[in-house]
Amino acid sequence: IIHFINMQLGRVFPLPEPVHVPDAQSSDYTKFKSKHTSIVIDNGSYSCRAGWSGEASPYMSFRGQVGKQRSKLPGSNETTLNVYVGNDMRDADLVKFQAKGAFDSNVVYHFDVQESVLDHVFSRLGVDDSRVSHPILMSEAVCNPNYSRQKMNELLFECYSVPSVCYGVDGVFGLYNNASSSSPSSSSTSSSSPSSLPKHALIINSGHACTHLLPIYNHQFHAINSKRLNVGGFASSELLKKLASLRQPMHRAYLTPTRTNMLKEEHCYMAENYMDELKAYQLGQREDEVHVIQLPFTEVVVNPKTEEEKQKKAQMRKEQGQRLKEFSEKKRREKLEECESRLARYQELQQDFSAVKDARKQGGDDDDEDILDDEDLLARVEAEGLADEDELIAATIDLEDQVKKMKKRMGLLTAEEEKADEDDDDEVHTYPLLDIPDDQLNDTQRREKRKQRFLKNMRDGRVAQKKRKLVDAEKKQAAVKAEEDKRLANPAQYLEELRSKRKSLLDKRDQRVKMKAQLQATSSGSRRTVDRQRLRMLTQLEGEAQSKRKKVDVEDNFGARDEDWQVYLAVTGDSAQDDEDDDEAQIIQLEELLTKHDPEFAAEQQQQQQMNKDNSNSNVINLTNVGTDGASSSSTYVPTARDYQIFLGVERIRVPEIVYQPPMVGVEQMGLTEMIMHTLARYSKEVQDEMSQNVYCTGGNVGFPGFQKRLENELMAIRPFQSVLRVQVARDDPMLDAWRGMSKWSSECNETFKKVSVTRQEYDEMGGHYIKKYFASNEPLPATPSTN
Repeated sequence: IIHFINMQLGRVFPLPEPVHVPDAQSSDYTKFKSKHTSIVIDNGSYSCRAGWSGEASPYMSFRGQVGKQRSKLPGSNETTLNVYVGNDMRDADLVKFQAKGAFDSNVVYHFDVQESVLDHVFSRLGVDDSRVSHPILMSEAVCNPNYSRQKMNELLFECYSVPSVCYGVDGVFGLYNNASSSSPSSSSTSSSSPSSLPKHALIINSGHACTHLLPIYNHQFHAINSKRLNVGGFASSELLKKLASLRQPMHRAYLTPTRTNMLKEEHCYMAENYMDELKAYQLGQREDEVHVIQLPFTEVVVNPKTEEEKQKKAQMRKEQGQRLKEFSEKKRREKLEECESRLARYQELQQDFSAVKDARKQGGDDDDEDILDDEDLLARVEAEGLADEDELIAATIDLEDQVKKMKKRMGLLTAEEEKADEDDDDEVHTYPLLDIPDDQLNDTQRREKRKQRFLKNMRDGRVAQKKRKLVDAEKKQAAVKAEEDKRLANPAQYLEELRSKRKSLLDKRDQRVKMKAQLQATSSGSRRTVDRQRLRMLTQLEGEAQSKRKKVDVEDNFGARDEDWQVYLAVTGDSAQDDEDDDEAQIIQLEELLTKHDPEFAAEQQQQQQMNKDNSNSNVINLTNVGTDGASSSSTYVPTARDYQIFLGVERIRVPEIVYQPPMVGVEQMGLTEMIMHTLARYSKEVQDEMSQNVYCTGGNVGFPGFQKRLENELMAIRPFQSVLRVQVARDDPMLDAWRGMSKWSSECNETFKKVSVTRQEYDEMGGHYIKKYFASNEPLPATPSTN
């Protein structure tokens, strides 16, 4: 019903599937080659965008990751290493690719990966010369370290022989794109000057790795007052994956990084007032805002069975029950024979104990404490898993009782044995030979004395065991009386507790049935990885020993056959089955109490039984467990579409909130609001007012619905009364905003672009760290820090 209502209200959404289209080879390179058009590269930590200067959109946009995979050459045993970049990987989330990015946080650190990314860019743009003869405009991190810039310059100048390079901060170029477009009087002349930017502005650039606050002061990027928050799109995606996995851990495999990022972008939104929204979710006032993500699921529909099919299936169940009954009977007989064999060994050991005692007493040693000094006897006792004679007597008594119960259950107990067992309690046992010294007895009497000693020990142990049973029975009776007193004291609370216990046990059983159904759906060759690891651990030592003896490689295919899993189940034991049996026994006991004392529960059970009977002719699949007596008991769970759904409720607002509350993800830094307060406080009141009127948001992490309104509310709370505020978010795609600003500036202000670019000659003279100051650049820093 809930699934149907959600479908009608449009709150069920399909699981997004990433579409991977490989980057095509450019066919119009000659058009740009003759003009030596600049190549614009927005080198982001999540994705890389590249194209030609003056174009409205980048030619390519791809994940800045490189994957490597080894494959065999056809017709040979040799392997080759294949390198895949960005969209060339069918699925970057696959483990086999071992995808790796060039960034550590938001700074380029892995330049071997960066080289592969640049190879991909120049190749797809159609560069066919031995060198790249185009100027490069590339984005870099805010306050990028000299070391990273030096390595990047070395890569571009030494490896690709580019004529010149210019670096800029992506967020400032995003502001340039929007500011120059919104100015009606902007022209190629006016926009060549930084005056096309607002004189004072505040840029919020929230990307994949982190969030930056970038002040613009006198048309220039003021890097000294910029701030960085180590929370961005990656942290929010990880938080969404963690929250969804905690709610539905069985669907964790569906939440790949790419899918999680798509879910975040499609379903999360920024709350205008987080605490009010959170309270509304807690009070259930936002149930209509819960989004349901439908995972891939194929419903199995079974046609109604005819009478002939029902009779045939009933006959099959009966035959199966009979086979199981015979199999169980065989198992019980085998267990009885094993117990009788063990009992005979225990009795023989006790007789040996008596013989040793008599021999030592006859030799003048009456100290029974040293009986276990006999090494052979001690070794035999330890071989049975026992410590001393007392444990042996107790184990013998328990084993005798177990054998009698098994024989009685199987109908193998003779009338004489039953009568002897009943008369055992009333009969008075005497052992006259135990008080007579051995030197006054002949051989026959000494043997009889050993037998009487053995019987007396068994008798004493049995009496002690019965006393313990009486004590346990009294405790059980007291517990039953206490339970009854509790029921009489407060019947309503008593019934509520019973229902709660039953519900928790039923939920536990349903969860177990779901896991079993998922395991049964997989083939023996595709078992879960964790179980395969357990199987390997069971045979690791033996496999290593065989490898050393044979001096050859052993193929690791253990776990591929069903026989291997039978070995695994035999080794792991029946602990899980014991837990299931205990839970079922508790459920039965609770249902008996509820049926006895709660009329409503009895009526519900009768109604449920009638529904199960009516559904036997419907399309519902009944998973049936056949008992040993041929009877069937419905365990009754069938996976539905509801079981393959992920629910996003309060997670929709918690995920974007980390920008304002970084401690939610363990980052001990101030939030975005505090960052703005600290930055504005460094300027005069007039500059603060103008910056508050030119707040610009860019980057992929500002695309949440409600981001602009929330930021306006936060600014209104920290600014003086009646302050004028203006917050602007990138109009089109925030992720392409920086590239478009770079493309626009390099084409419209081409002369300025050439002046601020670093040529190969300047690189050789000044060093790899050298850059020229302009409105979008970082502050130039000396190669070595000053000691003053």
